[in-house]
Amino acid sequence: MKLSFDNIVKKIKKNPGEVIYTGEHLQATSKISFIEYNEENYNEITDMNYFEKVSLNIENNYLIILEGFSDIKYLEKINTFLNLHKLTLEDITNINQRNKHEDYEDYSFFVFKKIINNEKNNSINFSQISFVKKDNFLIVFSEKNFEFIDIIKNRLKEKKSLMKSKGLDYLLYNILDILTDEYFLFLNSIAEKIEEIDENITLNTQPEDLIEIKKLKQLLIYLRKIFLSLRDVYRKLQRGDINFVQENNLIYFRDLYDHIIRLDESLQMLKDTTSNLIEIHVSLISYKLNQIMKVLTIISTIFIPLSFLAGLYGMNFEFMPELTFKYGYFIIIGIMFFVASFMLLIFKIKKWF
Repeated sequence: MKLSFDNIVKKIKKNPGEVIYTGEHLQATSKISFIEYNEENYNEITDMNYFEKVSLNIENNYLIILEGFSDIKYLEKINTFLNLHKLTLEDITNINQRNKHEDYEDYSFFVFKKIINNEKNNSINFSQISFVKKDNFLIVFSEKNFEFIDIIKNRLKEKKSLMKSKGLDYLLYNILDILTDEYFLFLNSIAEKIEEIDENITLNTQPEDLIEIKKLKQLLIYLRKIFLSLRDVYRKLQRGDINFVQENNLIYFRDLYDHIIRLDESLQMLKDTTSNLIEIHVSLISYKLNQIMKVLTIISTIFIPLSFLAGLYGMNFEFMPELTFKYGYFIIIGIMFFVASFMLLIFKIKKWF
C-alpha cells in the first residue's frame, strides 16, 4: 500500500518527462486491442502494427486497450499514432500517481487506481489504470489484463449495446462504474473481517487481534486518500467541467459521484469501528489484567495473617508455652483455617470476587 522507494529512486535518476515503467512486471508481454465500433458493428484487431495501416472513419468510435506496458517500446509505438505529450507518457508509466484528471490541448487524460484483492495469499495491492480521450478515441493503459476489460468488450459485442450509441463518455462511465463497484465489494470484505475480529475480541481477546486491527486501519487510511482524489475527478465529470462529457450523460456521472460519497461514508464508519475496536481491545486487556491482579491480591491478603501466625510460632525461643501444648499444632491450623474462611466470607459479602 505504501510507495515503493525503489520505484521512486527509478524516477529520481531520470530526467523529467522521461518514460520509464516504475511498477512490477505484472504481465510479461504486452497485448493491444484496437476496437472499432458503431451502433451496428464491432471489429477488434490485436495486431500491434495495425496503427501503420489503419484507415480511420470519423463516424466510428475507437477503443484502444494496451495491456502490460513494462516494455515501453509498445507504448512509444502507440504514441507515434496518438502524439501524446511526454508528461502524459511519464504519468502512464509512473504507477505512483493519484487519481486525477488533466486537460491538454487536444485530449483529456485520466488516472485511476484499481484495487487488487488477492484472497489466496491475503494481500492487497493497487494497480494504475490510465485513460486518454482524444477525438473519437478512448485509449486504456492497463498494467495487465483485468476482468473489467473483458466485461467491456462483451458489452460492446452485444447487438443492442447501449454503449455503442451513447458515445465515448458513456463508455468511460461503464469502465469507471465497474472499478467503483469493486471498491464496494472490497469494503464489504473489510467489514466482514472487522466483524470477525470483533467476535474474537469479545470471546477471547489476543495480542494478534490488535495487530490485525492496526493493519486494517492503515489500509482504510490509504483508501481514504484514494477516495478523496477520486471524488475530485468524479465531481468534475458530474458537473460537466470536462468538455467531452455530453449533457444527456451527466446523470450517469452524477450516479458515480453518489457512489463515491457512499463509499467515503462507509469507509469513515469502518475507520471509526476499527478505532473503537482498538479501545475495546485495550480495555479488555486491562480488565483481564485487573482480574488477575485482584485474585493475586486476595491470595496475598489471606496469607498475610497466616504468615504472621506461622512466623510467630516459628521463632526459636526457649520459653514459648504453646510449644509444649499437646494439641497446639492442630489449634493453630484451625485458627489459620478459620481466619482464611472468615476473610473469604468478608470478600464474598463485599462482592470483591
